[in-house]
Amino acid sequence: MLLEHDAMEKAMSQTRSRTGLAVRLLVPTLAVGVLAGAPAHAVSGSEAAGGAGFGFVAAIDAGGRGCTGALINPWWVVTSAVCFSDNGQLPAAGAPSRPATVTVGRPDLTTTTGHLVAVTTLVPRTDRNLVLAKLATAVTDVAPVALATSPAAAGQTLTVVGYGRTATEWVPDAQHSAQFTVDATATTTFTITGATPDAAICKGDAGGPALRDAGGRLELVGLHHTAWQHGCYTETETRQGAVETRTDDLATWIAENAALPRDGDFNDDGKADIAGIDGRGDMRLYTGNGAGLLSGGALMWTATPGGFGGFKAIATGDFNSDGKADIAGIDANGDMRLYTGNGAGLLSGGALMWATRGSWGAFKAIVGGDFNGDGKADIAGIDGKGDMRLYTGDGAGLLSGGALMWTAVLGGWGAFKAIAPGDFNGDGKADIAGIDGKGDMRLYTGNGAGLLSGGALMWTANPGGFGGFKAIAPGDFNGDGKADIAGIDANGDMRLYTGNGAGLLSGGALMWATRGSWISFKAIV
Repeated sequence: MLLEHDAMEKAMSQTRSRTGLAVRLLVPTLAVGVLAGAPAHAVSGSEAAGGAGFGFVAAIDAGGRGCTGALINPWWVVTSAVCFSDNGQLPAAGAPSRPATVTVGRPDLTTTTGHLVAVTTLVPRTDRNLVLAKLATAVTDVAPVALATSPAAAGQTLTVVGYGRTATEWVPDAQHSAQFTVDATATTTFTITGATPDAAICKGDAGGPALRDAGGRLELVGLHHTAWQHGCYTETETRQGAVETRTDDLATWIAENAALPRDGDFNDDGKADIAGIDGRGDMRLYTGNGAGLLSGGALMWTATPGGFGGFKAIATGDFNSDGKADIAGIDANGDMRLYTGNGAGLLSGGALMWATRGSWGAFKAIVGGDFNGDGKADIAGIDGKGDMRLYTGDGAGLLSGGALMWTAVLGGWGAFKAIAPGDFNGDGKADIAGIDGKGDMRLYTGNGAGLLSGGALMWTANPGGFGGFKAIAPGDFNGDGKADIAGIDANGDMRLYTGNGAGLLSGGALMWATRGSWISFKAIV
């Protein structure tokens, strides 16, 4: 049988030459019976997890071409680049050339569970059969798959999942899974063989995940690339086995290219900005240039001039899951309110985020971040007793909870002057940095489950050097992928302290040329 997509096979020949297999692509075309608008469906084996399935496994319809993929965070799916190829060419970065959709959280495609979401953006990898696909809206109620950071080793058993054909069905209605054993690993691929005679990877499975059990947690080690398709519907091939695209060595690349919406990027240019309440009570936007400098100062809220004058604290995050940075704040009445961003530097709304009126009146400071690892923006805050508490977001603009985040010393945050969120130690979990009563900047690392630990110094050059600071804000202001802290010093100057990704700060350069310009600002994010 001739190879499908010959030009793409040529493009991938370097990858396959490392494995010694001339196996066939797994992407069906319209010519082999995949109907437009209906994704081709599964790995030939048993129905996945007895029908419960793997929620993060995605069925992809790329303009009538069916594939499988995996949700790696609320906004991104990873799959086979071949799925989006045109005329045998690797897909270009940007919008897909044909309308494409992802169905995720729906192991049984005959049900209405989960989500059907359009693909807006592609980020292809040039050295292997892999592409990142961004979703039009975040999927916040399906747990993403974890990414492995070590390669699949010979002899390991993996679970492979897909929506492609089975041994008896041309277009199944559910995920299927099977066990495979790793044969050998190469630079960008590895080979596998079915652990049982009926285990097969079929057309429609391209881009589906190969999963390893790591202490009870499944992690993604590869994606289905090519296979002999032994045991698949209508196939007579007797040779067994498949080639997988490695993903374990791409953690850094994926983190950089499948980034979550940046908190504090209010104009959607990919650079961290600063919003702040000036002395007149107006919310103003200062856009970052990605190199540590700010410009602008435009109004973000024009409905009521001076309307933020009575606000006690503000925080930023994507609280309504639309991919745009919002601002939450405690107003003069002690109510928590949400002002949604439009991605172009303006705010609207002002809806209540917490039903009990006046409940936030005693809070000293608040910050936004995904502190419990569910993909939704939460708010942490220092209450009137000096305790740090967590209020989890529902992804639709409402909060719940109020659990303690720091139990080592009750009331231990009472003397803190300012706090800022961010992943300051590079472990992928939201932390909180803060200026304590002595004027030292300290780091409290998050565990991804709503608790904090630590308290190490982040700035040792000048003990107590942050004592005069009025406000601080987090962001990657210099574009190096590490969380920094900007702050207004005692002289009213905005200064940048760059993070090293390991919990320490350096620098202190001016971000705004006019000295003392920030002296009247009440709060920044």
